[in-house]
Amino acid sequence: MNKPKKNGEKRKLERLLTNLKIAEIYRKEVVKQLDELNKRYNYHIDQPESRQLYRDLRKREKEYDKYIINCRRRIKEIRRENRTPTIAVIIVALLLIGILSMFGRDLIVGLVSYKIPEADYLTAATFSSAVIVPPISATCYSRSVVGTCNGTYSPPPTCDAEYVYCDEVAPSPYHEDQLFRKNEFGGINATYGNTSVTSCSSIASVVILYQIWSDQADYTIYVSNGTDTYTAASGTAGTTEPAAVSSVNVTTNLRWNCNSFFGTNPTAWAYAVFTTNTGGPNVDHYGYTDYLVFNVSYTYTEEVNITPIAPADGSRIDRDNADVADPDSQALIAVLGGGSSNVNVTFYANLTAPSISGQNDIYLGSNLTNTSGYAVLIWNGTNATGDKMYAGNWTWWANASGYTLNGTRFIYVYGGLNLTWRYNDTNPNASYYEGDIVEIEALLGSYGPESGEQVNITYLADVNATLEAPDGTNYTAELIDP
Repeated sequence: MNKPKKNGEKRKLERLLTNLKIAEIYRKEVVKQLDELNKRYNYHIDQPESRQLYRDLRKREKEYDKYIINCRRRIKEIRRENRTPTIAVIIVALLLIGILSMFGRDLIVGLVSYKIPEADYLTAATFSSAVIVPPISATCYSRSVVGTCNGTYSPPPTCDAEYVYCDEVAPSPYHEDQLFRKNEFGGINATYGNTSVTSCSSIASVVILYQIWSDQADYTIYVSNGTDTYTAASGTAGTTEPAAVSSVNVTTNLRWNCNSFFGTNPTAWAYAVFTTNTGGPNVDHYGYTDYLVFNVSYTYTEEVNITPIAPADGSRIDRDNADVADPDSQALIAVLGGGSSNVNVTFYANLTAPSISGQNDIYLGSNLTNTSGYAVLIWNGTNATGDKMYAGNWTWWANASGYTLNGTRFIYVYGGLNLTWRYNDTNPNASYYEGDIVEIEALLGSYGPESGEQVNITYLADVNATLEAPDGTNYTAELIDP
């Protein structure tokens, strides 16, 4: 059995295997909580606190989906290069997971979030999301012919226009009530679409949600992908508005695709129809529809690059506040592909010129992205601990877990110098005659971390001095290494 060639690769593979198992456990727990929430509210969550919990859980699921995809990719790459790891690695990972599980979900959450690797990711990844797909048009039937709908059904959907879009607390102020008699039918047939979804790869699940009742009728709920039709539910309608929403999973009953619900011409429709064969021929009956929508889960692909976008290359920072012409700080800005918020972004820099040992991968600081996926760090020429940076040309970049670096930028850090003047002769004459040459040396000392030797070796060629003569005339002199 071939093993990883380098100890570093072996440790990385062991860490990835452990992290993958733990992440899969926690993702399973998140999905379980989502399922419990959906079942509790019959796939229609109207309380603000519950909606926020649902969004938070969905966000966690998305993050773990992203991490698991990237983790599996890295494991596959390492194994391709080095073959399969030893059985002992897998056993250690499983034992660790068992121990962690004994201490509860919170410990697992903290460990997984801490263990997300730092680099080597996909440039695109597949995620999942769920949306309520509202009606965008509707035809209502009364006494077996086309009648008039109570709602207007013209996007964007609102509760007081698309009457079957919202599940209001009983008694519902907005619902369709269609007339029918014995051996006739009434109901509503609506087409559905969600224009807010602009990226879709495939449909993962489709659930039809409905809430209907009648004074005396049987009902049938039909759903269609635009080509084929399926009877999702049927039976005798209750005589009062039900307290809960009914749901039927129709994922496997029809062939659904992204065009069924999204895009410019969605094809999905649903039909709630009421009939009766009892009572007199002239007795009016009504079928009521308060809620009739699709809950659709889908997958989509997003770019997962992280790109530094500002300031412009060649911008300057006055490290020591010594030069009024240069700014004392710059706002470093990076953006995440896909625009995720509350992602922690870290900023780093390398000193590219001059070459000073140890000035690589300097941690500048970190910040969270905003709702548009932008992260900003105010850089004042120091590192994250407040120590001054060496003067020179720095290359900086940003990093975030699950995102691939897309380019770097360079910035100039300027530092002030303390200049000490002296005569070349240690015992100079008290005066000199006009025409004599006065040799002056400058002893340079940086305000920053550079030593005197580094200053002289690195920066001397770039330093000039301005000398003022007794008559007020200024002269520029190049400082040379004595």
